Amino acid sequence: MGNSAIFAALDYCVRENYYFIFYSEILDTFWLFESAKLFSLTSINKSGKNSGKHTIKLNGKKSNVDYPLTKYKEFETVNFEKLG
Repeated sequence: MGNSAIFAALDYCVRENYYFIFYSEILDTFWLFESAKLFSLTSINKSGKNSGKHTIKLNGKKSNVDYPLTKYKEFETVNFEKLG
């Protein structure tokens, strides 16, 4: 536990009208990010084999229980209407 919604080694560039969908089975949660917004929220790996690639952590952990981080609540989705 603790890594239920960490998405690492993302190698991408910002694209217009391009979305990323992330899903955590443990949290039963979907997140929908527009490409440019995701780029601004990720951290960039500084060293190692994934240097220069992006990482985003969408979960927290308290008392050995994972939960979706509230700062990404606006990106949680169930219907994907932004794609339509």
